Amino acid sequence: MGPINIRFGRVMAGAVAAVLISAACVLALLRFSGSHRREFVTGLRAVEPAFLAVAGAIMLASWALEAIRLMVLVSALGDRLTLGRAFRITLIGGFMAGVTPFDSGGEPAQVYMLHRSGVGLGESAAAVTVKGLLNAFARLALGLAIPLWLTVTRAGWDWSQGFSLALTTGLAVYVLVLGSLTYLAFNPHHIQSLTSRLEKHRQLRKLASPEALARWASRLGEVVDAFREGVRRFSRERRTVLYAVGIMAVLNWVLILMVPAVLLRGLGVRSPWAHAVNVAIVFYLVSAYAPTPGSAGAAELGFATLFVRLVPLPFLAVFVFLWRFVTYYLTMLLGGAMVATEVWKKWGRGLRLGRPGQLEPRVGPGGGRQSGKPGGTSP
Repeated sequence: MGPINIRFGRVMAGAVAAVLISAACVLALLRFSGSHRREFVTGLRAVEPAFLAVAGAIMLASWALEAIRLMVLVSALGDRLTLGRAFRITLIGGFMAGVTPFDSGGEPAQVYMLHRSGVGLGESAAAVTVKGLLNAFARLALGLAIPLWLTVTRAGWDWSQGFSLALTTGLAVYVLVLGSLTYLAFNPHHIQSLTSRLEKHRQLRKLASPEALARWASRLGEVVDAFREGVRRFSRERRTVLYAVGIMAVLNWVLILMVPAVLLRGLGVRSPWAHAVNVAIVFYLVSAYAPTPGSAGAAELGFATLFVRLVPLPFLAVFVFLWRFVTYYLTMLLGGAMVATEVWKKWGRGLRLGRPGQLEPRVGPGGGRQSGKPGGTSP
């Protein structure tokens, strides 16, 4: 694995773009609701601190559950990862997802950080991919179960045409994308065959030498083989682990869906908890693949559009801001601090080695990093 450079400029550009788009959307919601900045500040002060603290505690529990899932999956593949390191990797992945379009930077960042922690590259990819797929299936399961439960129990929910369309569209797109990703995860040789075709592409040969492309394809083949072996071990030999991690993924989503309901209570809005959870799961299905960094813009406007029937209009902008702060900006703040720490360590080691800005994990025969520390400890 060659030197990996964290392009801090691009990361910061994504973070700034997300903040600016989010702020613009909150201001637009203020204008839509007929409120002013003074009323917005008054609304923030009116929130009961206890409910805000509960929402923050829920997010902390969600991060911890994701860290435990990652630790369990890595352990099932024969490597070690401490809970503290897993928690750090979780927040770094959350930050990188929050500054990239389609949240695409989170899982590669977690694979890289796992590899730096001594886990083989293929095993890291397998653990992160399986975690991501189980998380996606848990979201889909709740997206089907919660609306069905409300329909069966007749919990006073009015299925408007627009809401039904949002649910149907969200489910259709989500199932299509998830099905494609699942197929590639269990048939990674298709990725490899695509790479072989790209290797022969005339334009790519102008950008890199045939030798470099061949080395890249060979390395990718090794990673795909290790990844396939990791997935095979999960599907055939570690099914109990899959069940346990799947249950934790469902619990994690239940926690995330409770945040809007808690914040509504903090604002004094007494909408039924079941209704708030139902709107939240539909939102997370519809907005799963937004193209902006951290889903900025799509998240605020989509969330407001779906929750406008539950939240009094004067409180809408305050509610959206609080939800975004708890579920997104807390991750950005904490994860960003940890990314900055990793970059500082990387530059410090590069300066000591005479190569500022580069850090290359030393890969041993088994794909793990060679060091005097057991796998899973901090580098």
